[in-house]
Amino acid sequence: MIQSRRNEDMSAEGQLACFLDEYLYKRFPHKDAFSQIERIYDRAEQLAGVDVRFTGVDGRVYHVDEKAQLYYLNRDLPTFAFEVQFLRRGQEICGWLCNDSLKTDLYLLIWPFAAQDSPQNIRAEQFTRLDCLLVEKKRLLAMLAREGLTPERLLREARQHRQNGHTGKIVIDGVSGIYYYVSDIEKYAEAPINVVIAKDRLLRIAQRRYIVTKEGVEVP
Repeated sequence: MIQSRRNEDMSAEGQLACFLDEYLYKRFPHKDAFSQIERIYDRAEQLAGVDVRFTGVDGRVYHVDEKAQLYYLNRDLPTFAFEVQFLRRGQEICGWLCNDSLKTDLYLLIWPFAAQDSPQNIRAEQFTRLDCLLVEKKRLLAMLAREGLTPERLLREARQHRQNGHTGKIVIDGVSGIYYYVSDIEKYAEAPINVVIAKDRLLRIAQRRYIVTKEGVEVP
């Protein structure tokens, strides 16, 4: 089903990709709907927000961006963080959530569990369980827009928080289950500003949920 070569990337992301290829995509629960599931290795495509390409039996192509909370292994956080803005050599750069030039159609949001609590030097076989939500990017942006949180507003307020020197959690007035988190530039060179969304809100808009283990894929 999946067309993939051995991923020799020893990073945590690369090893997680190996686990996904073996234990999710090879036995994808809805594989009858797709003629091909392909891991993308082209760097330009990856930078354009494409980790995996699904091709439906009708010929339609879906570009999937895998996003995993690898630095929160085994934490089962009740939220997921989406990048609004970050710094590159001191310049403000539009984050992947608000970047409309990316090809991403779907996010695979991943809460990972493993035999160790740090992603450092982790190997694919050490992952034990992945809680995954497949979320359409358009649907996610529409949910935010219903709260008045358009990409334009997110970027504008991110800039204001950065200019004002704010850090940490910032509540959004009148909005439940969504807030900003501004990273401290003293701790993180890229100092990302994220919009953090409660998992229960994401569950309401997800296309599918997959619980992936070596034993099988559960679709709750």
